[in-house]
Amino acid sequence: MKLSLTSRIVLTVLCFGAAIIGFMMKLPVVFRAHDTELHTLFYFLAAGFLNVLFVKRRLIGHVLVFVLLYAMGAGIEYAQEYSNSLVGQRIHGRYDPEDIEANVKGLVYFSVLWVGYVIVWHATRSVQSRAPVTPKHSSEAAVVGPTVAGVSRQSEPNGRSLADPGDIAKLREVIRLLGEVTNHNPAHPLASRLGATIRELNQMLEQ
Repeated sequence: MKLSLTSRIVLTVLCFGAAIIGFMMKLPVVFRAHDTELHTLFYFLAAGFLNVLFVKRRLIGHVLVFVLLYAMGAGIEYAQEYSNSLVGQRIHGRYDPEDIEANVKGLVYFSVLWVGYVIVWHATRSVQSRAPVTPKHSSEAAVVGPTVAGVSRQSEPNGRSLADPGDIAKLREVIRLLGEVTNHNPAHPLASRLGATIRELNQMLEQ
C-alpha cells in the first residue's frame, strides 16, 4: 500500500515525537550499559525509515536526511543538558560526545548499505537496458519442400509432400512418358535438356 505524502508526514512526526520524548528520559538501568549501541541502532533505523518513506534513490535527499538526523542528535544532547538545569533536578544524563559519535556511526552504517543498494540497482537497470531483444519468429513459418528441377515448393497445408508413395508413383510415370517422348524425337532442340532433367529426377527418386 502506497502512503500519501500527508500520511507519511504524520507518521514521521508521531514516531520522531515519541523518540525525542524517549531520549529526554533516563534509560532503564538494564539498558544503561548499552547506551551507545542503542544510539547507533536508533539512528540506523531512523535513517532507513526516512529514506524508505521520502528519499528512495535520490542522493540529495539521502544527504539531507543524514544532516537532519545528525542535527537532531546533537540538539537532543544539548536539550538533555539544558533540561537538567531547567527543572532543578537531573532527569537525564549530561551532554555526551560519545552519544553523538554513536549517532554518526548509525548514520554511516546505513549510508554504506544505501549506497550499495543504489549501485546494484543502477547496475541491474544498465544490464537490462543493454540486453539484446530476441525477435519473435512466427510458429507458422512455411516449410520448404524438396527442389525439383531447380524450383523450390512449399509443403501443402494438409502436410502432403513428395515423400507420399502415390506422388512418387505419379512422378515416375511422368518421367517414363517424358523419356518416351524424348526417344521418339531425339532431334528436337529441347531433347537434350529434357533428358538431363529426367536423369536428375531419377537420381532424386533413387536417394
